[in-house]
Amino acid sequence: MSIAQPVVQAHAKQSGSSLIVTMIMLVALMLMGVTAVVVSNTQFRMAGNLQFQNLAMSNAESAMAQAENWVGTNFADARFSARVSGGLYPANSNPDPYSMAWDDTTSVKVDASGSQRYVIEMLGADRVLPSNSVGNCNVYGMSGPCPKVNVYRITGRGISVRGSVKLVQSIYSVRVNI
Repeated sequence: MSIAQPVVQAHAKQSGSSLIVTMIMLVALMLMGVTAVVVSNTQFRMAGNLQFQNLAMSNAESAMAQAENWVGTNFADARFSARVSGGLYPANSNPDPYSMAWDDTTSVKVDASGSQRYVIEMLGADRVLPSNSVGNCNVYGMSGPCPKVNVYRITGRGISVRGSVKLVQSIYSVRVNI
């Protein structure tokens, strides 16, 4: 009987400490798993947002390129001298691309969905090119009038399918006399 008594006392001293340690380890592993899922989901959303921002930038640049092509052949359009509905603005009209409505009365729609739009503002008409502004237009030994340009500010606006908005601007000049 003396042999059985120490075995009973050894079982009574354990009292479930290995169960508590195992549960703490399981909770720590579960928290690491949840954290990994949250971080992965956040990175996925960030990559998606960057893709939509790139699409909006591409739409804005495409709209601006369309506007530059248009103004290259239509620089003498009468709508640059007096403001009418649309995306053409005379000098000193100062349209604000950040607060304007960007609808058919304030801008020109490039595509059917309206995700590409542009505004063209005349900054100055018949300006002498800066390299010829010293008064000597005959710098290459050729006679003729000083070349003059019309200067425009073109703003392109692009929107992605998720609503990302990008604006790009360029200063564009067109030679008005040859």
